[in-house]
Amino acid sequence: MKFRITLRNQISALGGLTSFTIIVIIAVWLLGVNDGFDPELFIFFAIFYLANLISVLFIHFQYYNANKGTVFSIEIDKAQFIFNINNTIKTISFSEIQEVDIYMLPSVYRGSNFQLLPFEQYHCAIIYTQNEKLIITSLVVRNIVKEFNNLGIKIIKRKCFYPYIR
Repeated sequence: MKFRITLRNQISALGGLTSFTIIVIIAVWLLGVNDGFDPELFIFFAIFYLANLISVLFIHFQYYNANKGTVFSIEIDKAQFIFNINNTIKTISFSEIQEVDIYMLPSVYRGSNFQLLPFEQYHCAIIYTQNEKLIITSLVVRNIVKEFNNLGIKIIKRKCFYPYIR
């Protein structure tokens, strides 16, 4: 299976932000229609929205930069990962991998589709070998846990509040 950053993966990742934007607009509109326009309420929602927008854009660009130009392949029959990073091919056997840490928010950890925060669908895997660490993000592989399960490698799922790349 080959994976790469696609427009579909990026739109899917930004889906939480889109939903969040619609909810904030509806809330501001409903409160504005019922109570009249209150500048303090608008400022509260603007700050709340901007904080979430900045956090989503930060993690999205961080994930994009980490995997820009990367084509990731899983070859189960040969028990190896193949990384094509800017036309430099790197092959890693499953036996060379010490562990894979997958950082995700609790809702993704539980497998839930319910989101409160617009960045909940973002998650990343750090693959540790003897000499290096390689990063795969959810912009490349939409469901990292699903793809890495049953490969016979040590996977550690880690809950975190904000899944930035460590």
